[in-house]
Amino acid sequence: MKLFKPKYIDRNGKKHKTKKWYLDFSTANGIRHKFPLYTDKTASETFLTNFRKLCDRDRESFIGKDIQEWIDKMPTAMLKKISSFGMLENIRIEGTKLIFEHIQDWKKSLIASGADINHIQAIIPRATKVVKGCGFRVIGDIDISKVETFLVRLRDVGEVVTIKTQKNRTKIKKIGKATYNGYIRALRQFGKWLVDMNKARQNPFNMLKRITCTKDDQKRPARTLTVAEIRSLIATTANAPDYLGIPGRERALIYLLCNESGIRAGEARQLQVRDFDFANWILTIRAEIAKNRKEAQMPLKKSTAEFIQNHVRGKLPSTTVFNIPAKPFLMIKQDLERAGIPYRNEQGTAHFHAQRHNFSTNIFAASTSNVKTTQSLMRHSDPRLTMNIYTHGVPELERMAIESLPNLLQKVVKKTGTDENSVFDVCLDKCTGFSRTNTDSSGQNAVSLSESNTVFSPAKTAFLSGKPKYPRKDSNLQPLAPEANALSN
Repeated sequence: MKLFKPKYIDRNGKKHKTKKWYLDFSTANGIRHKFPLYTDKTASETFLTNFRKLCDRDRESFIGKDIQEWIDKMPTAMLKKISSFGMLENIRIEGTKLIFEHIQDWKKSLIASGADINHIQAIIPRATKVVKGCGFRVIGDIDISKVETFLVRLRDVGEVVTIKTQKNRTKIKKIGKATYNGYIRALRQFGKWLVDMNKARQNPFNMLKRITCTKDDQKRPARTLTVAEIRSLIATTANAPDYLGIPGRERALIYLLCNESGIRAGEARQLQVRDFDFANWILTIRAEIAKNRKEAQMPLKKSTAEFIQNHVRGKLPSTTVFNIPAKPFLMIKQDLERAGIPYRNEQGTAHFHAQRHNFSTNIFAASTSNVKTTQSLMRHSDPRLTMNIYTHGVPELERMAIESLPNLLQKVVKKTGTDENSVFDVCLDKCTGFSRTNTDSSGQNAVSLSESNTVFSPAKTAFLSGKPKYPRKDSNLQPLAPEANALSN
């Protein structure tokens, strides 16, 4: 391993030395290499000294801090040249690249993979904002504690933003819990891409933890519509005038499909005629338009499939089925107002995506459905997302569930076990006090609701109004004070 200046002959036949110094060395496999360094001899000698340490790293089993700093300051072209000799891993070369350049490469990769443009426009600015706010320059600068501090400050303190109006004014803007989790998801996706592209050994953002976010924590929580309101919306919209060139009948068909399949606006906008199997009443959501990039098949009601079949009659298989505007919430807002349904109230907002909440709630409320079925139809990977965010309580069903509870006021009926009842029934009656006469909605036998046959009948209410027959015995053997018995008077 040595430094030298090679000689060359010009056009006139004269011998000259190159301006740059060259490094001459051989790799472990015996192959000899020569490549240019600098015109300055001192800088070239410093490179030679550090390069020797780099070649000896196998004996040290790690690269020292001084060598790593030297690699970080090395020009990219020279890094790639050394990497081609097998002296450096690609991870160390990419580690010297600016994070903002990695983010731009990540954006290009997302576009090439066919990711939704709205998804790209949401996660790229968030990742850029965190990197810029924390002052990270390269991958090695990433510090989880700085990221958490930055996000907590955005959530609790906020940041000053400028509102562009005729008179520019500023205000303090805070992020909610849902947005906080959105920042973490964006950073995790960026870190996963770094690992997949062999730019980092492990996800630098993998230790970030999301916080619990419920419906009450959302700034614009979705409001579910009742079945009567959904029917009124569809019926009124079917006879309504056009909206941005979209007929009322087509908009009503869009609302019907979204409420019966839970399909998202971006997915419904890209549906084609070939995605519908009208013979078997099945809708296929292609992987390229699905949010999770997984193909799914959704069963349709026969009547809905027939309506859509009439709507696309005579169209080519590759034709788009529905015309959905870029801001569908404005469309449904106008149709809700026309139907006399409030768009926003104290419960939340009935925006376009709230129809997905309607679907989840109605599916789970059906007697034939359960959590697994609802999660599968919603195409969620986590049932907690289905139950905690998209499924809402229905007051009418809650009242029916309460009324279906067994009667707890039936007085105990003693049985000897010698009649036609089984011993199991007799033991159960002795433990619970339920008389098995009728069958209630829970599958057990109901009890009589007559007041004379309950524990609140006059003959059995001594424990509520009278004094106890036997004195109370505490563990400390002290007499019971009169005012200590809350049921004595």
